[in-house]
Amino acid sequence: MAYASFISYQETLDQSTKLKQEIILLKSKIQRSVALQNENKQLRALLQSTKELFNSNILIARLIAISTNNYTHQYTINKGYTDGVYPGQAVLDSRGVFGQIVAADYNTSKILLITDIQIAVHAQSSRNNLRGIIKGDGVSGGLRLVNMPSNSDIVPGDLFFTSGLGGKYPYGYPVGKVVSIDNNTGNGFANIKLSPSASLHGSNLLLLLDPRTNKELG
Repeated sequence: MAYASFISYQETLDQSTKLKQEIILLKSKIQRSVALQNENKQLRALLQSTKELFNSNILIARLIAISTNNYTHQYTINKGYTDGVYPGQAVLDSRGVFGQIVAADYNTSKILLITDIQIAVHAQSSRNNLRGIIKGDGVSGGLRLVNMPSNSDIVPGDLFFTSGLGGKYPYGYPVGKVVSIDNNTGNGFANIKLSPSASLHGSNLLLLLDPRTNKELG
């Protein structure tokens, strides 16, 4: 009788274990479905954002690795020089300027985020067309509008987009929004900080653009 009870207990335990495994598998499938839905949304947004770029060569890439330290954030994508990728190439997501290619291997490439101190973007204000250069602020994860006089007509909330100057980024893509201004720097220039428009830590699909073929940029 005790043996039969043991067998019954063991069968119940096995069934419970099997059910738990099935629940874990089901949850995993659900999470995978959610991830795929999110990726599809990103892809649709990315394609929507490229409607005005039909005269350009574009390539969609997937993020496959992230490497960070105290000074830089370097992302790896699944496209390389066999796909036409080259150092200096502009990288966008569905919300704006993401960064640029710094190295291209056979089938992978490295991206520096727009917030890296090595990156500079020619931009202008959507409110009054004021032009300037936006640079990465490094470890802060933000952006700076550099060399702007303290009396410049810039206010918090101003959106800056790519001006098309410099030939790297096409005209009209969001770069960042002004979040703070300090005019009391003592050197005649304002300390202007912006938050990036791109979803730097949320985008898995990215757009690589070759502005050399963009007729708008000549």
